[in-house]
Amino acid sequence: MAELIHAHLDGELKLATLAGECGLSVGHFTRSFRNSFGTSAHRYLIQQRIRAAKAFLLETSSPLSQVAVQAGFSDQAALERLKEWSVCLQEGGAENAPDGNSSSRDFRSAFIQRANYLDDL
Repeated sequence: MAELIHAHLDGELKLATLAGECGLSVGHFTRSFRNSFGTSAHRYLIQQRIRAAKAFLLETSSPLSQVAVQAGFSDQAALERLKEWSVCLQEGGAENAPDGNSSSRDFRSAFIQRANYLDDL
């Protein structure tokens, strides 16, 4: 299942599609996924997209808009919203977040730092 999710990070992936690949109903798939992975399929997908974005940010100097799309987000704004979401994962919370007027370089650094936290989960 993880391989299917990884193969489709850059596209729209629906629970019904994942459930169908496993031959399960959506409800049964949802429960089974949570039992196997310890999180919901949606959260797992977002975590994998964050990891992909982190890798692109570390390996390339591509514009944030391109990194967002490559990692499977609909646009740059969706990626930038995750900067705020990832603050919730950090100890210390929002007071450690850069302000909303951060430059692209500041965003890259902050996002990578926060994405590193996922590796510790």
